[in-house]
Amino acid sequence: MDVQAYISSDVLDRYVLGDVTEQERKEVECLSHIYPEIKTNLDALQESVNSYASFYEKAPPTALKGKIMAEIMKLGKEKVKPDAKVISLSETASKSSSTTYKWLAAASVVLFMLTAFLYADMRSKLNASQNETITLAEKLGQINESSNNQITDLKTKNELMAASVAIFNNPENKIIKMAGIEKMAPTAHATICWNSKTKEVYVGFANLPAPPTNKQYQLWAIADGKPVDLGVIDKNSDALSIQKMKVTEKAQAFAVTLEKVGGSQTPTLTAMYVMGGV
Repeated sequence: MDVQAYISSDVLDRYVLGDVTEQERKEVECLSHIYPEIKTNLDALQESVNSYASFYEKAPPTALKGKIMAEIMKLGKEKVKPDAKVISLSETASKSSSTTYKWLAAASVVLFMLTAFLYADMRSKLNASQNETITLAEKLGQINESSNNQITDLKTKNELMAASVAIFNNPENKIIKMAGIEKMAPTAHATICWNSKTKEVYVGFANLPAPPTNKQYQLWAIADGKPVDLGVIDKNSDALSIQKMKVTEKAQAFAVTLEKVGGSQTPTLTAMYVMGGV
């Protein structure tokens, strides 16, 4: 059985409003005991109807009341004719019975009109409540998705930070701090981590100005007075990231210059941003 399709139909709504056939009533009560989803939705609809009765009680419109009263007065008004005659008891009983039927018919019309009005109003309120619930659920879903994405990003950053700290805490790694060049970026800085055994080089905790779209920072080692290319720095790296560069056997100093995207074979000395001696 397609439970969701059954829930989406209006049979549960009509059940709580008492507008179902005997067969439908038995079917709803039976299925609600078999399928927990149907039971949950049925309970929610009944709770909504109870809430409506408590908080959205609404009197019939004045126009409807006027029509009903006019109909009752019309049926109940008796006109006395000037040439009234004596009538028998049986005739009186017959007319009384006829009048009673008319009153019952009028009462049936009144009840039907009130029931139709209340059902339409309740149905409207119930649909509005269900729409609000769906909208709220969608908003909650969006909030949960956003929160999950933020948690994932935070966990990723924490993992990168932990890995960076582990590298810089390795006693085999030599830490070289590069300070900003006065003319280019006096507040800039970056840190080099150079392993004395593996000769691996890491650059991280950098605070460099955002490069132009057609430029990229490049790391150099100064060995025996000559620049050695150690690779370009990722344009998307931030102050908390650490990046593995090329290895170098020797280095008396390290420097970062601003070059074309992809790097250069020789450094642009006039575009040097940070430098630090070993």
